[in-house]
Formats: sequence, structure tokens, C-alpha cells
Amino acid sequence: MKFLTTWFSDNPLVVDTNKSVWYRLDPRKWPMGTQIGVALGVLVYGTLVIWATQNAPYLDSSVFAYVGVFATIIVTAIAMYGTIAVEREKRSFELLLVAPLKASQIVAAKLLRAVAPFLGFLILFFIPMVGFGFARGGNATFGLSSGAPFWPFVFGTLLIEVCVAVFVTGMSLLISSMNRLGAGALGGTLGCLFVVYVVVPILAGAVSPISRTLSDGMVSYHPFVAVAKLVYPSSSVTDSKLTLIVSPTTHILLGALLIKLAATRIAKDRAPDGKVTGVADA
Repeated sequence: MKFLTTWFSDNPLVVDTNKSVWYRLDPRKWPMGTQIGVALGVLVYGTLVIWATQNAPYLDSSVFAYVGVFATIIVTAIAMYGTIAVEREKRSFELLLVAPLKASQIVAAKLLRAVAPFLGFLILFFIPMVGFGFARGGNATFGLSSGAPFWPFVFGTLLIEVCVAVFVTGMSLLISSMNRLGAGALGGTLGCLFVVYVVVPILAGAVSPISRTLSDGMVSYHPFVAVAKLVYPSSSVTDSKLTLIVSPTTHILLGALLIKLAATRIAKDRAPDGKVTGVADA
């Protein structure tokens, strides 16, 4: 596809971004504080995984699904909120605005920043979920106390996390493009996520006594509801098929739209006189 070629193959920023990613993944180039922090994190994570696997008969794989979705939201937001705002704060983003680059190419390079940490994060949560399943293999439930099919649950959860990551990436990128301070971008991103994932469900609960259909529709997009449907397929809280279709679809479509809007916003910054350039290519 032509747009993939424009975004990545012919994008000079992608080369620099890839170098930056590999640089950050090289422990030899980390500051001492980062090395100690990562070592402690690996130690704690390994200890928790071993403990959880040993106690698998008394625990449930769904715990890691809910924690994984929540962590996806937070990790992606933290990884992406400063992609543009922090660069503006440091006055390095202006160099990109005057470079012979399309707005879409700038956005594509920024998107790559979220790929490495997110893939690593998925692996970290995939291991304990599957480990639970094999540890409980002797039981009829094979990882889930509800007795729901295990592998559809695992891959369904991964799909939900990927779609949620696309949405949070788009939202973080758009809000970052609208702010000139990193603190403002972080606050705006977390505030919007709080409204989407906390305030709206609360409002849905308030509406439930009036209209159960409206209430179910208001929360059908929520990733926690979708995960709950994977764990308890027979639950009557919301329609299973509707939730498992609406939640991933809504997140990935809105994420793509927000990424497009971020590219449009950057294109406008490159034309302060009002003549927007590059939008068609974004």
C-alpha cells in the first residue's frame, strides 16, 4: 500500500526512531538508576509469576486479564503523552515542522515509540495467563474458574489489549499535539481516559434503573466488560456478541480517527497563516 510506503519505507524519521528504540533497549547504555530499577522490576515480576503459578489452583487467569488491560491503558498513555508536547517544551519539535516531511510521516515515527514497550508488555502478561492454564491443566476449568474456554479467553484478551492500545495511543498523540507542556499533555490524557473508562460507566449505572438497554449500550465499549464476557460467556449483564464486537471495533476505529486528527493538527502547525498543508497526505 502506498500510504505504508510513505509512512515507513520512505520516512527518514523511522530510521532515527528505530535507532533510538534499540538504543533504549540496550542495558549497557542505561543510566545506573535505570539499570537498578529494571533489575528490581524483573526480580519482583519473576517472584510474582512463580508465586502465582505455584498457587494456581486457588487463583484465576482472569486476574491477569483485568490487570493487563488496565496496565495497557496506563503504560501506553505514559509512553505516548510526551511524544510531541515534551519536544515542544524542549523546542526540538520545531525542527521537524520545518523539515521536508509530511505530517503523516512525523506521526508514523512517533507511533513507533509505543511498539517496543507494548510488545514487551504483552509478552509479560501473556506468560502468566498461559502459565496459569497449564498449571491448572489437571482441573476441568483449565485456568478459569468459570469453566469458559481457555484459549479463546487468552487470544480474545490479547486482541482487546491491542485495540485498547491503538485507542490510547491515538488519544495521547492528539492531546500531546495540542499541548506545549508535557505536564499539560499528561494531565489531559489521564483526564480523558478517566472520563472514558470511569465516568461513563458510572453514568451508565445511574441510567440502568431507567433503561437497561441504554445502560448496556453505554458500557458495551468498555474493555473490562468485554473481558468479563470472555470469562463469563453466559452472563446476562450485557449481550456477549454485541460486547465482544463493539469493544474492539470501537477502540480501533476511534484510535485510527484520533491518529488522523493528530496528523491534521500537526499539519496546521506547519502553516500558521491558515493554509493547511500536508493534510491530504496525512
